[in-house]
Parts: sequence; structure tokens; C-alpha cells
Amino acid sequence: MNLNLKTLKIKPIRLVVLSFLMIIGVGSLLLCLPWSNQIPGARYVDHLFTAVSSVCVTGLVVLYPVQQYTVFGQIIIMVLIQCGGLGIMTIIAYVLNQLKVRFDIHATKTVSEATGHSSLATLHGYVKRIIRYTLIFEGIGMVLLSIRFIPEFGLFGGLFNAMFLAVSAFCNAGFDNLGLTNLIPYQYDVLVSLTVSCLIIIGGLGFPVWMELSRLIKEAVEKKSNKRKVFNSMNSHARIVIKMTLMLLIGGTVVIFFFEQQKLSIESPQDFFRILLTSFFQSVTTRTAGFSTMNIATMHFGSLLVMIVLMLIGGSPSGTAGGFKTTTLYLVYRFVIQEYLEDESIIVHKKEIQRRTIKKALVVFITFLSLYFVASFILVVSLPGVDPLRIYFEAASAIGTVGLTMDLTILLNDLAKGVIMLLMFFGRLGPLAIIFAIRGNSSHKKGTEVHYAHANVLIG
Repeated sequence: MNLNLKTLKIKPIRLVVLSFLMIIGVGSLLLCLPWSNQIPGARYVDHLFTAVSSVCVTGLVVLYPVQQYTVFGQIIIMVLIQCGGLGIMTIIAYVLNQLKVRFDIHATKTVSEATGHSSLATLHGYVKRIIRYTLIFEGIGMVLLSIRFIPEFGLFGGLFNAMFLAVSAFCNAGFDNLGLTNLIPYQYDVLVSLTVSCLIIIGGLGFPVWMELSRLIKEAVEKKSNKRKVFNSMNSHARIVIKMTLMLLIGGTVVIFFFEQQKLSIESPQDFFRILLTSFFQSVTTRTAGFSTMNIATMHFGSLLVMIVLMLIGGSPSGTAGGFKTTTLYLVYRFVIQEYLEDESIIVHKKEIQRRTIKKALVVFITFLSLYFVASFILVVSLPGVDPLRIYFEAASAIGTVGLTMDLTILLNDLAKGVIMLLMFFGRLGPLAIIFAIRGNSSHKKGTEVHYAHANVLIG
């Protein structure tokens, strides 16, 4: 059996965007069903908001899952989160591949766009490994979390809550079905905090980094050679991602700890450890996960500003995280340094970064921040009397697909909900995907460029 998408005459990236829209539409309708709801009468726009937040793995809610939705409804949310985290095209490709359905080149390119894997020859194996690793990580997380949840919620409730939280954490979604206070009751619980943190970090690294680390570990074990030499062969993308992730995690933890310890007294080593654990968790979750072990609205002003920055940066490409990504920040930073030093090129680990890649990073960075500021302005106008800091925080949380809130989401009017939904959708797919999906096929052909005289424009 063959799958031929060429007859649809739709660009691969547009199929990816349409797949997200389709699953959001179906999910919102399923959440409207009577057997999905414990409390009848919720409006469709609120179910749509939940579906968008689930598929865009954000976690902002106007209806609390544990209060509004039945087990069936929560299962729908969990499926939407999984589809949004991995990408519906990735899941469809895996299922069809298991059914021995052959892809034409158009279908293969569509899946390649969805997964960020450039090699078409190895795409099917790549998709299989994505699904396999996802199930392994989520399974381990579920087992660890069930140790805490089974005694608290019973066998079925504990296993289900552990599975829901593991899927949500790995997909960087920020949804929980434990109560109305997120993970605040587990603020000092080392098992829950560290398990959720590890799932968030692994999901946020991105599929390509998993594959690279898997390759390196396999080589180190099989060849039994110098481990340092093997890991020095790590590709540039993985090195940048790991370096930036560590810097942001450690930096975020230190800054949040600095501000929050001023409000909390440290009278013993236990107090120090607890504040450090809470600060680390918030640093991790701020980068697109959306869980919270403390009341965000009561945090220090300095912590909130740092969290806004971390939310906008987000995680890494081709994974479950949002934001304008760690690699974008790194390349923009290196570009600025290059201009200061008047270097001809950017060299990373003895390899030159292509000018085209740098241009893409600048486009993503500027487009992302421009949309954030425009949306924030609209929200400020549509929500008079609301502290602007709460609005800026909410907008950053939405476009970064984070899910943290200063208790504002539940108060949004319909216009503000529409803006937040657009931000979540844009943040999940990314600026380049939206631009390429909207833009038609260019009629501009190489070899016909017209060159004009240079214009003199003063800068600075």
C-alpha cells in the first residue's frame, strides 16, 4: 500500500500546520461531549482554549481539568498533549509505517518537516526511535511518580495521575490533574520535583540531541575506547544545546534563589536545600513546562522578570519545548560578538556557521519578540485595570508555550482568550513554520535578480 500526498498539492509545512489545526478542532469537540465533563454548561470557547493549550503543550487553563473533566475528558487532554508534543504527523507516520504503508517523496518530506530530520533516507528509523524513547522516558517517569501517588490516590488513581503527569512533563505541557494548586503541595518532595524536572529537561533537549547522545553512548560502550575522545565527536548542534541548557538552568536557579531567599528565612541546612530545590524546579519549569511548586503571583519582582526572559527563550529545536529556542539565542549572541570584533565568519567547534542559518536565527528572534510585544499591547488594552506585569508574564507564558500564570488566565475575556490562543499556536509551531505555511511558492527565480546601487543609511 502506498501513501501519495502529491495529489493534494499542498506544501509539506502547510500539512504540518493543518494537522495541528485538525487535532485542535477534533479535540475541542470531544471535550464538549457530556461524558467528558463533570460540570455541564461550559462554553465552547473554553473547551477550545483547553484544546489549544493541550495541543500546543502550554498548560494555561480557564477550566481546571481535575474539576471540569471526567477521566474520559482527562484522557482526551492527555492524548492531545502527546499529539502536540510529538507532532501529529510523527505519530501518523509511525502508525502507517507499522502498517507497512509506503510513503511517496511528498509524504516523506512532510514528516521530515514535522520532525526536523533532514535525511529522508533514514527518516523512518528516526521516527521509530522518537516514539521508542518517548515511551521509555514517560514509562520511567510514570513508575517513579506512582511510588508517591499510589499511596495517596489508590492503585488506579495513582497510576493514572502518574501517567498523566509523566506525559505532561515530558511533553513540557504543564497540565496536571492533581488539584487546583498545581504541584505546590509537592514543593519539598524530592521524588516528585526531580522526576518532573528530569522529564522536562529531557523533553526540552529535542529529538536530534537524544539521537546524538544515544549514538555517543553506544559508541563508547561498544568500542570501549577513550570516552572523552568519543564525546568530543559530538555534533555542533548537540554541543550548543547542552551548553545553553546548562547555562540557563544554573543561571535561572541562582537568580531565583537569590531573590526568593530574601523573603524566606534560612535557619538550617534543610531550609537552604528546600529553597534551592524550589528555585531549581522553577528554573526548569519556566523554560516551557508550566508546572509550579510555589505561588507565582507572590514571587519577587526580580524572579518574575527573569522568568519572563527564560519563558521567551524556551527549550531547544525539534523537541517538545517552545520559545524562540536556545540555538537561536546562541547564534544571535555570536552574531553580535562577530560584528563587534569585525570577524568574517562565526566558527563553532572548528566549523563555520552558514550565513543562511544566521539569517534564519535573526528572523526567528525578531519575529518572535515582535509578536510578543504586539500581543502584549493588545492584551493591555483589552484588560484595563490589570497590572501590566501580569499581562507581560501571561503573554510570555503563552508564546513560550510554558503555562505559568500570575492567576490571570481564569480572568481573561473572550478577546484576550483569542489573543492567548493565537500566541500558543504560534509559539508551538514557531515563526518559520507559520511564515513558510502562509507564504506561497515564490515566483522569483535565480539568475533573474536585479542589482541596484547601494543605499547609504546611518546607523546608531
